[in-house]
Amino acid sequence: MREGKFMYKDSDGDDIIVTINGEAVTEDHKGGKYVLISKIKWISDCEYENMLVMSTVPKFPLAPGTVMNVTIDKVDGNNIHFTATAIGKSFHGIMKKIK
Repeated sequence: MREGKFMYKDSDGDDIIVTINGEAVTEDHKGGKYVLISKIKWISDCEYENMLVMSTVPKFPLAPGTVMNVTIDKVDGNNIHFTATAIGKSFHGIMKKIK
C-alpha cells in the first residue's frame, strides 16, 4: 500500500480513487469532481497516520490538520481490509489495489 492506485466506495456506492505516491495521498471523489489531499506517515507495516491537508468534498466531516489512524486488518489478494479512526470514531472498509 505504500505506492499505487486503489479504489473504495463512498456512502453512495460511487468509486473513490486513491493515489499514494511517497508521502502524498490524493483521493478523487465523484469522478474527479472533488479532491481530498493528505500526507501519509507509516508507523509500521500495517499501520499509518493520514493527515488531511485539504478537501473540496462538500460537507466533509474532518478539518485540515486532522489525523486519521489507519490499521490494515487483513490483505486478501488485491483487497485490503482496514479500520480507520479519527476524532473518536472508527469505521471499517475495503480498498482494492487497481494499479
